[in-house]
Amino acid sequence: MPVTDSLEPSKSFFALWDGSPEGLDPDERQAMIDTTADGRLYDSSWSFGRGYDSPLAGDRVFLLRTGNLRGVVASASITKDGVVMDDHWTGTGKRTAYIDVTWDVMVGDDDRLTIEELRQALPEFKFPVLGSGRRIYDPSAASLEDLWGEHVDDLGRRTRNPWLGGRPSPGNSGYLVEFHCSET
Repeated sequence: MPVTDSLEPSKSFFALWDGSPEGLDPDERQAMIDTTADGRLYDSSWSFGRGYDSPLAGDRVFLLRTGNLRGVVASASITKDGVVMDDHWTGTGKRTAYIDVTWDVMVGDDDRLTIEELRQALPEFKFPVLGSGRRIYDPSAASLEDLWGEHVDDLGRRTRNPWLGGRPSPGNSGYLVEFHCSET
């Protein structure tokens, strides 16, 4: 029996953000942090470099901040297959690929999963990541998902926020209500 696309295991990717306010408006980022800290999801699009490896709905994305304060600051699921070509976010007149995503966690820079932690936990992954949309293969993908989940759970305990990223912690009902917010 042939394997269909719907049975393909989901893939994981790094998307990049340079940490600049041009790359992500500070007010929008704060809205993303606040929304996901309330356990709600935040819908948006993100640049995906050249659109590597056919991103599909359900694939995972980890937002890797580059430059100063490097590390993972967010996670999302891709909501539509493929990429959409549109004007580059810098306004240079160039075109670039974007993916539609739903962010489940966005944290502040002080709460990031540092690049040092990533390098230690993912010894088989070749750093640095030089382009948005870089595929993360197993075993690195599974290790990153676990590491990020533990990191978010620790943040939730430390901040006493059982809904951080919509992840129920021990002691609450375990029910997750999803709300979607659109970027403005």
